[in-house]
Amino acid sequence: MALVNVALATPSGRDGSPDLAKLEELALHLAGSRDEKGARMLDGLVVSGTTGGNFDYTLEQNIAVLDRVGALRREGKIPANVRLIAGVGWDTTDGAKALIDAATKAGYDEVMLRPPTGNMSAQDLFTSYYRPLISHSPLPVYVYNIPQKTGFELPFKVLALIGEDAGLRGNTAGIKDSSPDFKERFRVYATKFPWLSVYCGNDTLMLSALEGFHADDIFFKAAGVTSGMANMFLPVVHELARSVENGNTRGALRMQHTLQEAIDSTRPHEISFMAALCRFGPGQGPTLSTSRLDDVGMERCVARIASIGDADVRKLVVRCLTDLPFESTWKKRLMDLSPLETLQIEPPNNRTRTTRKA
Repeated sequence: MALVNVALATPSGRDGSPDLAKLEELALHLAGSRDEKGARMLDGLVVSGTTGGNFDYTLEQNIAVLDRVGALRREGKIPANVRLIAGVGWDTTDGAKALIDAATKAGYDEVMLRPPTGNMSAQDLFTSYYRPLISHSPLPVYVYNIPQKTGFELPFKVLALIGEDAGLRGNTAGIKDSSPDFKERFRVYATKFPWLSVYCGNDTLMLSALEGFHADDIFFKAAGVTSGMANMFLPVVHELARSVENGNTRGALRMQHTLQEAIDSTRPHEISFMAALCRFGPGQGPTLSTSRLDDVGMERCVARIASIGDADVRKLVVRCLTDLPFESTWKKRLMDLSPLETLQIEPPNNRTRTTRKA
């Protein structure tokens, strides 16, 4: 993985299966996004990960998603300098091996290996899952901690056991951590596992991770970020990372604030909101994987965006959303927010917001 990676969302058809044509459209849109200086906005795409609906699709459907995006690389539509990382996670070792094999055949650069769900001891998790899969993979492996989906924090003992085996350690490139306790886990990575490259998968903590901090007298910062919100707000995530690189603390703070406003406005339906915006108009059913967001929920999200008090932040949020490469009734609804008229809005998360004209 590299500095800015997008956890690619997978659009679904009305029957809940992956819409591979829309997937291709979104992948090309993201991979081709450039800033005002012509620089590419992302460095990598994580395909068929948790944001991409890995939990919601069958093994065959996940393989089809991996192959479709891999084909874009093989056809030269996604350049070689955009890393392709395959999201690999299954509740059986054999299923995970099949995904690794599919990613290798499709031309991916790396795999990101989430743990299976359910209760397992650290030793059993290592012995029955991580050791055979890391040994099996011809591609570098990133371990993945996402307790929001698996139901548990990846035990540090698993990393210690990987580190004790020279072969496994040599094929383990790093870890992506999406835990709410990211900072505390970062401290442990810094002091106990300095050989790991660490990527932040929590959109609310990206600035802290990229700027770095001291842990037990060791300065430590993330090697990069992997963002689900970047499906909608890639310019914001890109500018945040660029500001950190350039020492522009004020600019980085503003981009993290913008990203937080976007998260607050669409929570808890961030990805469903994006999918509804991209594919369907009112009342037209499922959008991303098996998630649903009804008309009332969509209207509430739009209203919350309209209530963002900082006019510049609000305009940037709306611009990112309306620049997405799909047409829908909801996209038109957002475009109608400019110029913004005064609205009576329910403040998100019980916060007091002042509504103002643009």
